[in-house]
Amino acid sequence: MIGMLDAYARVTGRVEYTIKHEVPGMLHARVLRSIYPHARIVRIDVSRAQALPGVHLVLTGADVIDRADFWPYFGPVFRDQAVLAREQARASGLE
Repeated sequence: MIGMLDAYARVTGRVEYTIKHEVPGMLHARVLRSIYPHARIVRIDVSRAQALPGVHLVLTGADVIDRADFWPYFGPVFRDQAVLAREQARASGLE
């Protein structure tokens, strides 16, 4: 049986993965998902998030919809799914 040479180190948490790579000054992101599978977005109050220490930017769908330098859509075949929800939040079922 042929296995991975570092299998034991991986399952015991001793291997550093590239996703854990950090550089000085690096920012981290957090995504807030809707708790509802299908909901109309009435308003988003970002004031509490902006007041947290260390927060550099709070970004919503309304912030990116009219930007010429950013295409706010993605998709595996057609780029027709919004990166950030704007008017409606919908669960994609792919998470």
